[in-house]
Formats: sequence, structure tokens, C-alpha cells
Amino acid sequence: MKELIILTSLLLLFVSNVWSEEESLDIEVFQGDPNQVSECLSEMKGYKCVFRTYQSCNFLLGVMHETWKSRDNYDALFPNGELPECINNELPDAWVESRTTINQYAYTVCEIPCNVRSLPILVDPVNRIGHIIGSKKIFILERIEVNDSLLDIYKDSPWYKFWYSFNYDGKKLYIHTGNV
Repeated sequence: MKELIILTSLLLLFVSNVWSEEESLDIEVFQGDPNQVSECLSEMKGYKCVFRTYQSCNFLLGVMHETWKSRDNYDALFPNGELPECINNELPDAWVESRTTINQYAYTVCEIPCNVRSLPILVDPVNRIGHIIGSKKIFILERIEVNDSLLDIYKDSPWYKFWYSFNYDGKKLYIHTGNV
């Protein structure tokens, strides 16, 4: 029983430490146009569907499914025209090359603002939703490498395939590995 109390206390200390670090992390979160979602859904044009506010993974994949039909990589991302599902608000496994658990603190290197995204990809409709300025302590959850088929830029600039995930304000967010 004593071991259980000690283990529970240590776990609570760790969780409260992670929570306090999350609270002290200063991210400038962008304010979006409240009409943007309805405009995007009514027109389903790529230029109307660039979100600078947090949107769910399934919503963003649905927009990509509808607005990317003419792209060369459409069939690789949406086999048989089917929309893959996000699990736990994360990219489908078929779109991810690897996930490596980190669970460690690290510091951002953001002399110029570092982009923060709701998904680990550099493509519309997923735009940056905020940024971090300066050196901030963050708790890195995992390192994600996205699949080459997701975007042509990854073939020429492979470093854009690598992201770190972290929690902020109850949401999993992503920052490029070069910024940590």
C-alpha cells in the first residue's frame, strides 16, 4: 500500500510538473475569421480553405479530400477515393513514416517566430495556427516523420518531414524539429 501511495505521489508530481510547464509556455495563437469554415464548406476552393486556427484532423482531411482531387498525389493519399480517418486527432498511419516516443523536455530555438501547427504538414489547408518566440521549455511527446507522398516539397527538402508533438491548451500541436 505504501508503494502505491509513493507511486501515485510521484505520478501526480510529474503530471503537475508537465501541466505547469504547459501553462508557462507562451504561444501566440492566431485569431481567425469566424466565417472562414462556412465559406470553405460552401465553395470548397483551396484558396478559401486555408485555416490559421485550430481545426480537427478529420475536418482538415475532409477539406483535402475535396480540394485536392486534381493533385498528383491524390490517389496515394486517398486510395480508391476513400477518406482515411484520423485516430486521436492525428494523421492516419498511412501518411506517417514513423513515430518515435520522446517524452522529454527541450527548448525551442526561435530567434524568429517558430511556426506551430495543428498537424505535422506544410500544406494547405493546414497553416500555422500560432508561433513561439525565443527559447521556451516544452515537453516533447514524440518525433513524427511524415510520408514522402504527402507533399512534393518533402522530396526536395526532406527536413520538412520531421516534427515534434507537444500539448498546449489541451491540444496536441506540432513544431518543426529544426526549431527545438
